[in-house]
Parts: sequence; C-alpha cells; structure tokens
Amino acid sequence: MRAQYPDAMFDHIGFLVRESQVSLPFFTACLKPLGIERVQDRPEFDAAIFMVPGRRGFMFVAGDKKGVPSYWRPTHAPGRAPMHLAFAAPDMAAVDAFYAAALASGGRDNGAPGFRPQGKRARANYVAFVLDPDNNNIEASWPNPAA
Repeated sequence: MRAQYPDAMFDHIGFLVRESQVSLPFFTACLKPLGIERVQDRPEFDAAIFMVPGRRGFMFVAGDKKGVPSYWRPTHAPGRAPMHLAFAAPDMAAVDAFYAAALASGGRDNGAPGFRPQGKRARANYVAFVLDPDNNNIEASWPNPAA
C-alpha cells in the first residue's frame, strides 16, 4: 500500500532569534499579507507560533533568553547559521505587501519584488527577498501560472 502524504512538505519548522522582542513583531507584520498569523505566544520560551489558520504546518520562533524546547542543545544559538525561508504567496499583491511590511518592521532589502527566471522561463516566479533581524534570508514567492 502506498503512503499518503500531506499537502505540505514540512509539519513544522523552528528556529532561534537573538531578540524576540524585535523578531516576533517583524514576522507578525510581514507574514500577515501571506495569510500566516501569529496564533499562540509561548512566554516560557520567549516565543510565538505562526501558521495559516486551518492548515497543519506551523513555524516556531523562539528567543534564547528564557530557555528552549528540549530538542535544542545548549550549543545552539541564533544567527550562527543563517537560513533561507521561502513562504508561498497567493498572488503578486501579497508579495508586495510582504516586502513593504518587512521593511517597515525592521527588515532589510535583499531583492525587491519582481519576476525571477527559472530555467528557460523568464517570468517564472514573482518574489521578494528581505533579511530579518538575524540576517536570515526571508522570501515570499508566487509562481506565475502563465510562465
């Protein structure tokens, strides 16, 4: 019998940030245009959980000042290995709104909204890139169905 897979590749993702009082408002603002909401605060970890309401997957963003969940080790620290996170956008307007909200909330430009090529398709994806307060590359991406 063949396994049934969920709609999403990941069940959840979690990462540490240096200053949760800076990073949590940043993610709250820039993910909202993408339909991703801050659904739960976890003060025992100086953290918050973000997700698309009604969907399974979530993102756990935690400061490192109050302790961390048991699966993180004492040597883990924010900003030591910056990552790239790409969020799906429902349309081009959401990509633009993500970018504007990110810049207004302390993010830095790392690629203004626009079409990016993929292979021979010149206008394959409409994307924007920002650096979050911990220098992670955060992307909003809309796949162009006409490409």
